[in-house]
Amino acid sequence: MLNKKEETLLNYYNEHIVNFPNGDPSFSWLEGRTYSEKFIICIGAGPWRFARRQAIQQMALDKLDGRDLISLECIDWFPLSWQNKYVNLMIEHIMECYSHDMCTMESWCYHAKLNNWHYSLNLICKPIGYSKVLSLFNRDGLKLKAFPIDRHVERKLRELGLPINEDKIIDMCDKLNIDCNKAACLFVRTASSMDNPDWSIK
Repeated sequence: MLNKKEETLLNYYNEHIVNFPNGDPSFSWLEGRTYSEKFIICIGAGPWRFARRQAIQQMALDKLDGRDLISLECIDWFPLSWQNKYVNLMIEHIMECYSHDMCTMESWCYHAKLNNWHYSLNLICKPIGYSKVLSLFNRDGLKLKAFPIDRHVERKLRELGLPINEDKIIDMCDKLNIDCNKAACLFVRTASSMDNPDWSIK
């Protein structure tokens, strides 16, 4: 038997999912990109409007210049200190904790997908704290379970009386047999008109 919050989430999902082609509100803005590029783009999805976000992401892509993230030393590309810290923590983590054959961003992400490490990024970057950009990479970069919560999604969750907590929402989706990534995208699309620049390579 479902509790009130579970019923609310299920009803909201069922009410809105039918409005999307093939019942899939997912985003394709990172398709064709390497994992290093996807990570850099997601980190650049900071608290700015579209044009500013696009400019920062383009700057980061230019600096990355097609290289694997792990080939870089300490970076200081982004305007916000926490963004640079996330990237540098990711580099340090992969270089320190994994064997030589996994010591690239591409191989680490391959193993993350293979082993369903959907909590890995938040654990790596726990000293800084939760950020929706890490969940964004989990959802759209790695296609792992994630429910990024920005201010628009948070407002909608509060309005519906649902938890403002990614893990709790994922658990609820699992119990309801809902694809949490589709649910996350649905909430973004119904909570605001904000979208990310399309960095996909066709």
